[in-house]
Amino acid sequence: MRPSNGVHSKLAVLLSSGAVRRRLRQKFIVSSSSSSSSSSSSSASIGDDDINDNNKQRESKSVLVQSRLARKMAEAQQNWVTNTSEETEEETELKIYALTFLEKTVVAEALQRGKFLLFLLALQSSSSFVLSTNEKLIEDNVIITLYLTMLVGAGGNAGNQSAIEVITGLATGAIEYNLLSLSKTISKQFRVGAILGLFLGVGSFLRVYVTNRDLVGSLAISMACFSIVLCSTIVGGFLPYALIFAGQEPANAGSSVQVVMDVLGVTITCFVCTYIFQHADYVHELLN
Repeated sequence: MRPSNGVHSKLAVLLSSGAVRRRLRQKFIVSSSSSSSSSSSSSASIGDDDINDNNKQRESKSVLVQSRLARKMAEAQQNWVTNTSEETEEETELKIYALTFLEKTVVAEALQRGKFLLFLLALQSSSSFVLSTNEKLIEDNVIITLYLTMLVGAGGNAGNQSAIEVITGLATGAIEYNLLSLSKTISKQFRVGAILGLFLGVGSFLRVYVTNRDLVGSLAISMACFSIVLCSTIVGGFLPYALIFAGQEPANAGSSVQVVMDVLGVTITCFVCTYIFQHADYVHELLN
């Protein structure tokens, strides 16, 4: 049954009114917003699932790297010769656990760690002999005392970075334990150390000159910084190999490089500063 003309005219009047148009527009906006929110929530849930999958993959990779690192340390400490294809994962974890400090008593752990720390303590104390030998140099040039800790700290930090890089490479299998790999590592760390030494040397020169307004002293500190950073990267790359060869844990390279660079840093600083301060006139002519 078709609507009459009166009904059509009433509908036309209602649709032409502004109130009805606004109500229809509001209903359309509400319906469209609800549909868009439902689609966005579904896409968000899909995005959350992807993020969770990525997190799980990263966690599994991290666990794998840590397991390889523990295995390399165990092999280095006990000189294991194992075949991973014939050994189950459970057996590997049991062997690694057998070498951890969790199995040892308090006294056994303290003795094992104390022997290595005592050696580092004796080595680090040798820097006092270097300072006493160059006592006159330090008294005449107070600027060395002001920035000696900065220089030694820069060397320890740079060497520690190199040691961690090599330890991670050995653990993941990216770096092999042989003479060819050692030579490549030393060559790479030498080039990296030269760039880092140049960068930190310029920074230390500006730092000293802004504070002390001393061209010769600034040059001496910057040259010492360059030499220390270059030496520390080489030492940091070499120590993990040396510790494995000595049957020690390569993870000790991080603490060892700090102590070694304390002694070498003081020695290099005194040597470089002695040369530059003895040729101060030539340095003034060169800089001016």
